[in-house]
Amino acid sequence: MKKTDKMQPNQMDSRGSWKNFGAFLRHAKLSWVWIIISLVVTMVYYVTVSRLPGSTAELFTGKLTADALVNAILAYVTMFVAQAIVSVFSLIAEAKSVRSSRRAVWKRMMGIQNKYYDEKNAGTMLSAVTSDTEQTVTSLLNLIILIPGLITYLISSLTEINGYSPKLLFAVVVLIPVYILYSFLMGRWQYKVGRKIQMRIGGLTGFLTERIRNLTLIKSFVTEKKEEEKGTVASSELYKANVESAKMNAVVVAYTMGAEVIGIIIAVIWGSILLKNGEIELTDWLAFFLFVPTINTVLRQLTSVWSNLKDVQGRASRLGELMEAPQENMNETAPMVIPQGAIELSDVGFAYQEGTSILEHVSFTIPAGKTTAIIGPSGSGKTTVLRLIENLYTPKS
Repeated sequence: MKKTDKMQPNQMDSRGSWKNFGAFLRHAKLSWVWIIISLVVTMVYYVTVSRLPGSTAELFTGKLTADALVNAILAYVTMFVAQAIVSVFSLIAEAKSVRSSRRAVWKRMMGIQNKYYDEKNAGTMLSAVTSDTEQTVTSLLNLIILIPGLITYLISSLTEINGYSPKLLFAVVVLIPVYILYSFLMGRWQYKVGRKIQMRIGGLTGFLTERIRNLTLIKSFVTEKKEEEKGTVASSELYKANVESAKMNAVVVAYTMGAEVIGIIIAVIWGSILLKNGEIELTDWLAFFLFVPTINTVLRQLTSVWSNLKDVQGRASRLGELMEAPQENMNETAPMVIPQGAIELSDVGFAYQEGTSILEHVSFTIPAGKTTAIIGPSGSGKTTVLRLIENLYTPKS
């Protein structure tokens, strides 16, 4: 039998596989009720946050009126309550979605045709049910819940700033190209790193699972040193991927900190010019200045949606491929009746791979109630015949 060459992690195509990503979304069971509740509360939270600079700016200018103080206190209390509710509901949505998605992945794995596991190392698929599903679903939910809230905040805050002076919007608009460039540069890199980490985790998990299960056998053959060296190699591959991830995160931090500093400098200079020219009041300038750091963060998060989506896509790619693997034709409602009588093969042909025949024109009968031995040299197809009889594979003819 011709063995299939397995593709190594470093051979994987770094291009985004939207097909596999879509396959994962179709089969994953997300808890949409809790997600929608979390989404609504998140939007309420961000609307409240957008009102804080206006509520506190008057206090900073020394206008300690009762109304200003009450408005500021109510805004902060509402913000903290909404934030607590968002955290609780988001955790519930995440836990339920991860559990349901794991069940969906496991069910699909149980129904995959046997030939799929001839081409793939089943041991590396353990992480698909454990860490891969959890990390993918968690990252995906963060995007689904966060994006509408960020858009809500941006619209609400820009409306507030426009009320102070439309000219203040200039300081916000000039930052958009900076973050769009960030999104463009980081997207493909994040996909590549996310995919690589998931593949390396799968490889290490499969390696450890197989060795732990056979520890007694390893000790019997005194191969501890050899297996230790293999484990070191597998761990090193994951370490290299994590180092690349750390480098990427360092670039992200440096870029975003630089962009935020630029945003604050522009806001201070532009706001001061407008204040000096008498186009805005001191209260307006202070409120605008309080807006800038949060707007910086929101713009960064919004323009990084694409790169974050590519990261989720990289994590979901392997799961999507698994979800789309060919399934057995299982009829769960059919009665469990074991056929009686002789077993007959008539002119059977079979190939594991297209163009490479393992069996051709095989015919024989195994009489009922008799003991029959199938003999032959290694590689002649004895195991394949038994798998066909057990209906683990479908004959080609």
